Amino acid sequence: MEVVRGLGSPPEVVEEAVAARRAGFSELEAMLRTLTRDGVVVLVVENLDRIMRHLDTSGQHDLRGWMERAGNVVVLATAPALFDAVQRRDSPWFGSFEIVPLSPLGVDDGAELVALLADQLGNHDLATFVRTDRALARLATIHQLAGGSPRIWTIFATCVDLNNLDAVVPAAERLLEELVPFYQQRLWELPPTEQKVVDTLARLGAPATVTAISDLSGLRRDTTATTLSRLAESGWVQGSKMPHLDRRATWYELREPLLRHHMQYRDTGRSQLSLIVQLLQAWFDRGERRRLLAAERHGGVGEQYLVATLRGDPARGSDASYGGRTIADLAAEARLWQHGEVGDLASVRLGELVVELLGNISIGDYSAPTARLVGDRLRAAQLPAGDPGEVLLELIATCWNGTEDPRAALASTTRLLERSDLTDPQRLAIRSEIAYWTGEVGDAREALRLSSELLPDLEHALGPHHPDTLTTRNNIAHWTGELGDTREALRLYTELLPDHEQALGPHHPHTLTTRNNIAHWTGELGDLGAAIDLYRSIAAAAAAPHAPDRTQVVTAAVAAAMLVVQNDLLERRDTARQDMDVLELLYEVAFNRNAAAFAQLPLEVRSLLKGESGSG
Repeated sequence: MEVVRGLGSPPEVVEEAVAARRAGFSELEAMLRTLTRDGVVVLVVENLDRIMRHLDTSGQHDLRGWMERAGNVVVLATAPALFDAVQRRDSPWFGSFEIVPLSPLGVDDGAELVALLADQLGNHDLATFVRTDRALARLATIHQLAGGSPRIWTIFATCVDLNNLDAVVPAAERLLEELVPFYQQRLWELPPTEQKVVDTLARLGAPATVTAISDLSGLRRDTTATTLSRLAESGWVQGSKMPHLDRRATWYELREPLLRHHMQYRDTGRSQLSLIVQLLQAWFDRGERRRLLAAERHGGVGEQYLVATLRGDPARGSDASYGGRTIADLAAEARLWQHGEVGDLASVRLGELVVELLGNISIGDYSAPTARLVGDRLRAAQLPAGDPGEVLLELIATCWNGTEDPRAALASTTRLLERSDLTDPQRLAIRSEIAYWTGEVGDAREALRLSSELLPDLEHALGPHHPDTLTTRNNIAHWTGELGDTREALRLYTELLPDHEQALGPHHPHTLTTRNNIAHWTGELGDLGAAIDLYRSIAAAAAAPHAPDRTQVVTAAVAAAMLVVQNDLLERRDTARQDMDVLELLYEVAFNRNAAAFAQLPLEVRSLLKGESGSG
């Protein structure tokens, strides 16, 4: 009957099949031969073990007999593990299947599976993100946690989205929730002795020998050994030898680590899953380790461990992370310089000096007074003549608070470029700053020319996805728009976005800024509906709990931009100055926690920021 329905038969044919079944099995078989005589019937069956168990031996004989008589039926089936109906010699189906064990998937294969399924489900943003380096770091965390089971990766692909994958913890929790009925069903199907051994391993949370498992479970040692052997054959556990320990002993553990968290959650209502995922996320994500390094106590064991993990990463190619001009970026980079990771521009002594300068300054303080204090200390600092980091120190000191006097910053960087002892990486970094400050003093056309000349040199020296290269591309798009070529600016920003997502991730402030620019220029071209949708998506991404703190500023700015668009203020030139004042106040509130500035915000903006708008 399922075959008749599966062939897409019209209702009258299905009714005829029902009547044929009542008349006798042979008549239904004859009807099927008529329906399928021109082709091969492929029965695609999931969880074949359950179906065979429900059929019992008599039903299995009947199914086998029908297929042999039909001669044109093939079965393609899956099962979590081998089962009696296909592996016992006295079974009707013994030897009937070509059995293909599915090997565990690695991170790259798992990512490809998730991307393919995401495309099939229409989740194209996720499919694009999954193929980025940042996503692979997230998936490495899931792989370490859940193992390589193709079935689990398939379930994961159907329950993950871009936001919770980037956050990792929500993705792991969602996967665990999706696996609850799957694990419960499999556990219920185990005999009591096997359930007890699995439960013991889950509570242990670490590999154990037969003797240890026997003692903890209360089972006899020979019973435990036999049970573990059966569980290993059916894919529940795996055994291995431990280096530097007694090689005669085998250490057993659950094949799927996530099963342990499922059972802990079932028993206690809570799990250490969140903490474990956060630790794994830091391990697989270089950016996260840099943020932890910046906040770590100087000279502590934690600093040594974090530097050691970062030391194993590929060479950075440039020490220009100071370009973000945040204390956290500078602090993390200085720690690495101090420990010998000096790249192309810095020196160990420069790292020691900057760490000392930032010693009593909070890395999370974004206030203008603190920024000025850092700038003053940098400008007053000195390195011995000939120190490789001397030029970089002068460049950082020049540019740190350059927005207060961009003409002075431009003059200083121009003079710095005239030095004859500069290396090529130093010249590239200085040229980048000169192009930037040229635009800041109001010469957009010259800034565009300098940035366009710099781009191929950066791509050649650092590669197309290096942060310095992407920053220059961003500047080219910016000055293009400022000079009036709106469509070209939008095209350049649109091309830049996927590269920013791949290099930095979808929630990085630079990525969100690029998306903001796309929304802005889309609105400038008159498509306000698309601009509103873009702003809303940016606000959702920036407001994610796991997003870096700086993106909350973007959230506020986007919220104001939405109000402007929804009230048609973009078309009213007389409100332009007012809108800029609102955005400046938002930044002041976000960076300085300035209560006086907050009080000056329009009522609707204050309500939105305080969560009183009712719109979430």
